Amino acid sequence: MYKRQGVDDDKIEQVFNEPFMLERLTFFSDISLEKDEFFYLVDLQEGMLVHAAAIKKALSYLIKKNIFREIGLSINQGVNGKWLHFELKGAWIFWQVKLSGVLWGKDSYRNYYLMDPGDLFDEDKHNHAVKKIKEVLRNEGYFNNTVTSSFTYDHDRKAITVNLRIKKGNCFRIETIDLAVGTEDDTIDDYSFLKNRLYKKFLRGLTHHYYEKEMLNQQAQMITDYLTRKGFLSTTISLKEQVDMANKRVHIHWTIAIQHKRRFIFFGNYFFSQRQLLHTILQFGRSVGLLPAAILSEEIVRLYHEKGFWDVVVESQEEEDRCFFLIKEGKHATLTTVEIHQAYHIEPAYLIKHCFRMLVKNKYIDKEITKQCLDNLIALYHKQGFLSAAVVDHNFVATEIPSVYKLVVTIDEGRKCYITDIQIDSFPELLDRGPFRAWHKHKKPLLFDTARIQEQQQWLLEHFRQLGFIYVTVTPDIETDDQNNVSVIWHIDHVTDKVCFGKTVVLGTNRLPFAYIMRELAYQQGQVWNQEKLKQSFLRLKELDIFESIQLYPARTQKLEREKSIILKLQNDDRFEIKTRAGLALQSIQNYQTFGGVTYKIGGSFLVKNPGNVGDQLLLDLDFAGSHREIIGSYRRPWFWNIPLRTMVKCYSIKYDYPIRSDPNIYTAIQNGFLVNIQRRSLHADSSINIGIEWMETAIRDTARADCLARAINFEPQLLNKMIPFFSCEPAIVFDYLDHNLNPTSGMFLVFSLKGMLPLQPKHFDSYFVKLLFEQSFFVPLRSLVLALRFRFGHIFHQQFCAIMPFERFYLGGSHSLRGYEADMAPPLGLCVDDSGKKEFVPRGGKTMVNANFEIRFPLIKRLGGVVFQDIGLLSSDNFADFNPENVLAATGFGFRFHTPLGPLRFDIGWKWRRNRQVERAAEELMDVEKELPKGPAD
Repeated sequence: MYKRQGVDDDKIEQVFNEPFMLERLTFFSDISLEKDEFFYLVDLQEGMLVHAAAIKKALSYLIKKNIFREIGLSINQGVNGKWLHFELKGAWIFWQVKLSGVLWGKDSYRNYYLMDPGDLFDEDKHNHAVKKIKEVLRNEGYFNNTVTSSFTYDHDRKAITVNLRIKKGNCFRIETIDLAVGTEDDTIDDYSFLKNRLYKKFLRGLTHHYYEKEMLNQQAQMITDYLTRKGFLSTTISLKEQVDMANKRVHIHWTIAIQHKRRFIFFGNYFFSQRQLLHTILQFGRSVGLLPAAILSEEIVRLYHEKGFWDVVVESQEEEDRCFFLIKEGKHATLTTVEIHQAYHIEPAYLIKHCFRMLVKNKYIDKEITKQCLDNLIALYHKQGFLSAAVVDHNFVATEIPSVYKLVVTIDEGRKCYITDIQIDSFPELLDRGPFRAWHKHKKPLLFDTARIQEQQQWLLEHFRQLGFIYVTVTPDIETDDQNNVSVIWHIDHVTDKVCFGKTVVLGTNRLPFAYIMRELAYQQGQVWNQEKLKQSFLRLKELDIFESIQLYPARTQKLEREKSIILKLQNDDRFEIKTRAGLALQSIQNYQTFGGVTYKIGGSFLVKNPGNVGDQLLLDLDFAGSHREIIGSYRRPWFWNIPLRTMVKCYSIKYDYPIRSDPNIYTAIQNGFLVNIQRRSLHADSSINIGIEWMETAIRDTARADCLARAINFEPQLLNKMIPFFSCEPAIVFDYLDHNLNPTSGMFLVFSLKGMLPLQPKHFDSYFVKLLFEQSFFVPLRSLVLALRFRFGHIFHQQFCAIMPFERFYLGGSHSLRGYEADMAPPLGLCVDDSGKKEFVPRGGKTMVNANFEIRFPLIKRLGGVVFQDIGLLSSDNFADFNPENVLAATGFGFRFHTPLGPLRFDIGWKWRRNRQVERAAEELMDVEKELPKGPAD
């Protein structure tokens, strides 16, 4: 019924000329094909009445999968109907290419392999890729390279893995360079001086250099440009290479064939360089050598006239192979003012300011800039409703001062057009919605504006596409009467049938079972078409993080379909992945320009993707630094059994010194434990809960300072250096309605979490606590400005502050909360005095926290933006007893944002409203790079 040449429709009509009852449906495939996927694609069920059209449709979906070279059908008579059997013969498909033998640049060589994973394997394409890689290596100087290929066959999937082994060999050097220069007919000795000059200037330095084809091409281009400047307008360069394989050397013979010389020499030019003038002349091509000098002079004059040199004189003279141009540029015409005549409806000063600013700023007359300004003038009139506006005339009028002009523009404004009637053919009810609502409510004439028409058209298109009419066309019929009243009639076509999602065809074969792929899709067959659901499906598959590439797109057809099939192409990523990282990290900055120290930082990750073949992931993360140690192992599943809940089991061991700016540190926080995270995601809301057991310890290793530091941070000394186990439970919910994650300009963001920690040992029961955190952010666009507001409130429900673990308390200060203060150094602070009498202020934290941030963001230039901010905060260690105006902390300042693809690079400087101690600075500079999404003003 089907071979690679196509479907035999006539045979299908002949065999299935009459409908029949399907009693039994079976299939056999010599390539991996799940039973669920087969029955999903053919959409034939036992007990149904089958027509020839259903057979054709089933074949069409199987063919779209693109893994079968032949499909056969057999039909047998049963007891209550007929038995239908599909015989599927698979074709070998390309799975992946593995490169070995090279350490660097693997991706660049892999790009020459033109087959994508899942494509039918094509031996010709394979041979072409091998040939291309050899050619590239040769061009890089590896003349004795070898590229060998072998194939690994997966007979179950009929997948071919291509193994390419590259042996570059030695990079050859250029041993000698010979150069011959002559005319295209024969080589003569007249160019011996030129030959020596070219060799010394361009070729001598290449000897004993590693061979690179690209380098030779660059030198050839430089020689061509040089000869052009010297008057040799047509040059042909050829190279002949002799490769000495034994000694790994290359001998290169250059041949440069030139035509008759005609050199152009310019005198008196100041505004244009010699190169610019020569480039203008050479635009005539090879015929420039045959043109009279007078014609070339006219071209130079035209160039000067366009830039405002109206008194320029160019004299030319020809002598044998040389052509001289004597240029008298004259004075550069300048512009003092612009006058606009017959502008009755718009103030001329406004027009000059908004349309001719570039020309006035330039001061000198320029034809190109003048044309651009006149175009801006007409565009502004059109935007204001003057559809027939036109420039009648424009002249540069001389003033009393020589070479000083004014631009006089005469304009015909025409009559202002107003939209007095809007109709939407067949859909009058839409006049009460979207951009039509304001006009339909008051029936007041609207100023005709092309931008308004485009807005209405775009709204209508989006409206009908969201309803499933993806083939809709929206065209305006604009009519104008004698009074310049405009009627707009919108015609809507192709809205007779809604388009629905058809079947999803997964190309090739995949490790992840078909059912697990389908459950990640946000749409179902038969649902009304919605582009947003297609995007959500893509993001869900991407979140699995087991595919190297994902392509999800509608099938291309030549006719309009009521059900649109979806093509899904998945390329599996490597199952095992190892990452290592090492470097130096800056710990802190103190006292303006004093660094707090640089520490080593090393780590690595071991990742297993899809180990259980359910879209899961196993991860081990290790990070070590001078003041930090973190070991985390996690296992993540996208579904909890058959419920769409993201589930993660995590074990961790974290140890860090706090604060790192202090030497020695105040205490060491240790957290060991495990937890189970269950998360449910939707378009704008995420809810999750963490349940686990955690062992926490606040350790002070310096026993001499232990009591002093414990009093300074207000922490029970008997809890020091004790590993206390807790049962933890933390539900959280997040609402995200931001228009952009990295640089939001409108929308809101809300976080609410409640963390409960219950000690598992009765003697430490007083250390229990419940930690509440609420955060709300708003972004309001104000033309080019953005008003950003964030409010945070946190409270720890516990009777005694001194029994709360220090690293579970709330802190303020730093770039993410209260700018103007160092990180976590907002009062209240504790004071520790050592044996030598040295005083040290340490952060104590709070039981209750209130923080508000206000920002106005504005653009500066390109990707650089600025902010002015006001931060307010308050910490309390005794419920709400400290909530009084005297304890309110505030900082005012400004900053800059440089927007990068990874997030904004920030620099802020904030001034405290008041200083709480003499050693405290009045201002604080803060600089960092966003590592999390900037949901609030301080983020």
